[in-house]
Amino acid sequence: MVYIAGIITIALAVMIVLLLYHFRWSRNAIERSADMVLRNYKLRESGFKRIKLLPKLIKIINNPRLDEKRRVEAQKLLEDALWGRHNYPASVAAKALQDTGWKPQTVEQAIEYSIVLGDFSYVVAAGEEAIPYLVKKDPDNYVVREALARIGGPSTIAALHKHLQGLIRGNYTDLVVKQAKCLARLDPDLVAKTALENMNDRSASSAAALWVVLDNVSSRILERVLELKDIPVFSGGGFYFYEGEAHKIPTKLEGHFSVERLRSTARSILDQRSNR
Repeated sequence: MVYIAGIITIALAVMIVLLLYHFRWSRNAIERSADMVLRNYKLRESGFKRIKLLPKLIKIINNPRLDEKRRVEAQKLLEDALWGRHNYPASVAAKALQDTGWKPQTVEQAIEYSIVLGDFSYVVAAGEEAIPYLVKKDPDNYVVREALARIGGPSTIAALHKHLQGLIRGNYTDLVVKQAKCLARLDPDLVAKTALENMNDRSASSAAALWVVLDNVSSRILERVLELKDIPVFSGGGFYFYEGEAHKIPTKLEGHFSVERLRSTARSILDQRSNR
């Protein structure tokens, strides 16, 4: 009996040693694999080359057998992916972070996170602090446009107005159209006043901004439009405002759009209002 008990004890000891070795080897293998993923991700500069590694970063974050240091590093890389030059990696990273319950830590993160997810709630929660960053984003973006409209207030209007003035003075007609639409949701008359003030110097961009809001401005503004003098509306860069949108058309058509179109439209709107 003693002999059998000894054999059983030795067998159990060997099994325990083998199990411990296997566990340690398995753990080391997982750690080595994680380290390789983290290292390879950092070495790949292209967003497209990193796409295949994003799911592996997510696995590292969700693996309880890995230490905190590796999991935190993987999450930091996912956060950095939000600022990638390519939309797909940023989208994958944002959704993965959302699944982990991650929350933006800064206003910049909240904006990028919201834009990628298509959810403006994170930006709106940041309030007026987000305004200086939002006005620099593409005003044609749904999240940017909705967030600015919902935050609203004097600070938002002032920031959008200042940005619109800069675009008009730079004669960036296509960008003016987008920015004017954004500000028009809060104060269409302010857009029109800004356009009228710059009409002589920056005809194309001013006409673009004015046309965007013409249907929604006050009658007093429309009467000012009727007083405009004939000015050829053109831009040396070839960007024109025509039929309510910014288009790039042949340079030979410079001056095609005249202020008379603004006046006739304003007159028509005033007539409709008087007949109501």
